[in-house]
Amino acid sequence: MLMAESGPGQVVHAGGPDTRPGRTHLALDAQAEYELFARLRSLAEGRTAVFISHRFSTVRKADRIFLFHEGRLAEQGTHSELMRLAGRYAELFTLQASAYVD
Repeated sequence: MLMAESGPGQVVHAGGPDTRPGRTHLALDAQAEYELFARLRSLAEGRTAVFISHRFSTVRKADRIFLFHEGRLAEQGTHSELMRLAGRYAELFTLQASAYVD
């Protein structure tokens, strides 16, 4: 599937249905968000899928993570690899996770 944004809230796609949640997941409670991303992972099984997210609970489950900073690819790897690297990804993950632990 090829997708490109043509403007806010508009998506042009070819080769399959647009299963992209857009920004609708921003209004979901924690349970509904978990179920949404579980369903998306299920739909993507055996296929290439691109998830763009700032939520590390979703990002960490990706087979490969690409972190862009200031418009450039800054880091790439699995969650474990990026945490061991102790770079920007690890910094941001730790910052976001700190809101959930004492």
